[in-house]
Amino acid sequence: MSFKTGNRRAAARWSSRIGQGLGIGVLALCGFAAAIAVPAALAGGGSQSGNAATHVTICHATGSPDTAGNGYVRISPSASGVYHGHYRQHAADIIPPFVYQGQTYELNWDAQGQAIWNNGCNAPASTGGTTTGTTTTSGTTTTASGSTTTSGSTTTTGSTTTSAAAPQPGLAFTKLQRIGTSGRFTHGNVSGKVGDVVFYLMIVRNTGDTQLSVTLSDGQCDSGTEAALYPAGATVSKPVTLAPGEHATYTCSHTLASGDVPAYVNTATLAASVAGGGTLNAVSRVTTVVHAGVAAAQKTKVRKVKKTAHAPKRAAVLAASYTG
Repeated sequence: MSFKTGNRRAAARWSSRIGQGLGIGVLALCGFAAAIAVPAALAGGGSQSGNAATHVTICHATGSPDTAGNGYVRISPSASGVYHGHYRQHAADIIPPFVYQGQTYELNWDAQGQAIWNNGCNAPASTGGTTTGTTTTSGTTTTASGSTTTSGSTTTTGSTTTSAAAPQPGLAFTKLQRIGTSGRFTHGNVSGKVGDVVFYLMIVRNTGDTQLSVTLSDGQCDSGTEAALYPAGATVSKPVTLAPGEHATYTCSHTLASGDVPAYVNTATLAASVAGGGTLNAVSRVTTVVHAGVAAAQKTKVRKVKKTAHAPKRAAVLAASYTG
């Protein structure tokens, strides 16, 4: 074998070895780059790695575990910790999709959960009324039973308009009557005679949603007979305060006279001041049919007595003695 041939063979062997070395080096570099690239890709949101040591960012519910009673905190445990300590233990946690031991898991990852997660584990700010401008909220937000409560600081620029329901005051007033101290009161007509006593009962009720201050006026009642029966301590001379749903009762009387024939009409009026402004007025009247006859209690009965004188059957002899 010539020197040139030997040199060519040796060069070929060295070239092959160098090529193999370069190939191995390239593969090693590719493998190293891949080892660096995989964790970097898995560090972001969305579906996260099945490596148990990979950290997963979640919104951990505080307070009662199943209601997020005190809102959420943003934490990033390992995938193993998320699976064992949160996915299986805390039903209210918000957990984005992640892979653990080849299986993908997520919890409360609906539109609301994603909105809270994307907002740094704080519920998006919610304000009442109509707001124009910009609102920035920081702090802790708790959502339970359809209501949202925000604690922390709130900065609002622009104008806010909130409309409250207008008050609805209401009043019911009825006047009743009866003859004498027994029997049922009625709003219909009753009949009596001169001398009979008509008793009246007035009932007022607050049927609205606002406090009322009521005052009764009844000029057809006999002086001194007016009285407030309920509530305790109430008087006719002073207004009575009624909360929504409460009622008051009054009484008075009138003795029928000959001037009341043929009918006596008793009209009562009620004025109510509404808390916050405004007034309500009501009128109720009843009619008593009056007969001209005198009441039975005032009649004087005269009993006729007939006497007949009779002559004695025999003469009465009276003996008298006298001594002079």
